[in-house]
Amino acid sequence: MTEIIQTANVKLVSIIGSSHCGDRIASDLRALGVSGYTKTKAEGMGVHGSRAFGIVDGANVRIDTLVGTELATAILQTIARNFAGQAVVAFAVDAEAVPASHFARQA
Repeated sequence: MTEIIQTANVKLVSIIGSSHCGDRIASDLRALGVSGYTKTKAEGMGVHGSRAFGIVDGANVRIDTLVGTELATAILQTIARNFAGQAVVAFAVDAEAVPASHFARQA
């Protein structure tokens, strides 16, 4: 018999930018009311070329958060406004999260 697990429908918002923007992005998220996020170092390649951590360069940071639809929209608008012209990108996708009770206040 398959157990049915309750999930919360949320948005996964990911923000990727230069490491020197990381603290400012996190501050903006907290100001918007984001209760939690994950911040990690990110390496990769894109329109700005290859980005890797080294002695001199801090490469990129990636910040992920699971939020409700309205907050996801507010985050994207804030990133677009506050980081216009900078090497910062953000996107939101639909996600299902567990435990559902953890995300009840964010729906």
